[in-house]
Amino acid sequence: MKSTRCRLPPGPAAPTPVQSVRFLRDPYAMLAAQHTRFGDAFTLRLAGMGALVMVSDPEGIRNIVAAPPDVLAAGRARGILDVIYGTRSLLTRDGDEQAWQRRFLMPLFHRSHVTHGQRLALEATREAMATWPTDRPFPLVPRLMSITTDVLTQKFLKADRDESLHVKELLHAFIDAAHRPLTFHLPQLPSKVAVGPWRRYGRARDRLDTCLRELCATRRAFPCTTDGDLVTALLRADRPNGAPLDDDTLRDILVVVLGSGAETVTYSLAWVMEAVLAHRETADRARAELRDVTEGCPLGVDHLPRLPYLTAAVTEALRLYPINPIVPRRVLGPGFAVAGFSLPAGVHVAVNGFGAHRRAVAYPDPCRFRPERWLDKRPAPYTWVPFGGGARKCIAAYFALNELQAIAASLLLAEDLSLVTPAVGPGRLLGDMVVPSEGTVVTFTSRNRLGGSGRFTPRSRR
Repeated sequence: MKSTRCRLPPGPAAPTPVQSVRFLRDPYAMLAAQHTRFGDAFTLRLAGMGALVMVSDPEGIRNIVAAPPDVLAAGRARGILDVIYGTRSLLTRDGDEQAWQRRFLMPLFHRSHVTHGQRLALEATREAMATWPTDRPFPLVPRLMSITTDVLTQKFLKADRDESLHVKELLHAFIDAAHRPLTFHLPQLPSKVAVGPWRRYGRARDRLDTCLRELCATRRAFPCTTDGDLVTALLRADRPNGAPLDDDTLRDILVVVLGSGAETVTYSLAWVMEAVLAHRETADRARAELRDVTEGCPLGVDHLPRLPYLTAAVTEALRLYPINPIVPRRVLGPGFAVAGFSLPAGVHVAVNGFGAHRRAVAYPDPCRFRPERWLDKRPAPYTWVPFGGGARKCIAAYFALNELQAIAASLLLAEDLSLVTPAVGPGRLLGDMVVPSEGTVVTFTSRNRLGGSGRFTPRSRR
């Protein structure tokens, strides 16, 4: 796009600390206010990033995601994620190594693996729901995190039950420690002088890293013969330079696949459930569709392709509540132009997915939750971007969507599952993701309910 100006787009005048706090507390509200005020291009100033140019029109988004890596850097623009995923994962790297990891991992999420993933999701959801409390409110998010982690450890580690549970426990403890505001947003202290949250983070990371290194050592000595074992596949991988993967790189790849995979599906699913359960007509219609398709039989993977309304509800929830509302890049040199502005080197530019999803020209009545809009249309290019786009688009997008649908279907078959509050709540920033502030608090009201794969009687936990 030809540049017509040589300055940054306008933006709020509040100091960087004020803008940062507002974004941290309620990202959706801040983005909505600035998009209403400034339109499809504006500049925020956030701690740790400086000037951040937000773009939400389709042409501008295309220019960003299509820019070559020597123009816009994606990995280094997300250096804040190093605290969780390290510096060697495909989320935080740029260049040939990142491209190799992407090519290596993409087949693991191919469409041919979707049915297996859905079957694991149905089984894990059914087993988990049997242990949930009855007749008292509880946050859904930690329960969903347990389910999604179970799916990934079973699919990719091929470990026995005790080993999988151990990995899950350590992974959850590490993610929780890493997401503490001080730990995530402030520089790390040296391990010898780390105190408070930094000390807890260091210990949680050390325990997880030790576990993963021991798992890698076991696979080196006794390779897994089962297809789909990620560790064995990585140890046998042929890299472009011919060198084997070192333990640090193995660790970062495993944490991305297991940790990022579990978190993204968990928080997306939490927003889906809030949106659906907060709209009684939507929940009733989705449940009626499920009853018609299953005809009283246990829910199975063969039923899932015949749920167009549920699929539309999931799609609409991801439009209104994208967990990664901004996808940043770092401008490496002068001359990159977007939305009529020529950006200087060193600033950040981001796909504003939240704004793109709420443009009235693409979505009439854009703030309304209306799944019906997806029953007879597909999104125009670069108007629906919850998984990013271009060469850095989420490699597991299709796999994740189908896992989301399977778990959502299982949950909605429990017709007495309901939100404690009658409306979708605000979001808050957790790491680089926007999550429901209260953790999607729900309740069951009966002891016998239809769950993931049929009838079961839950154990009351009080």
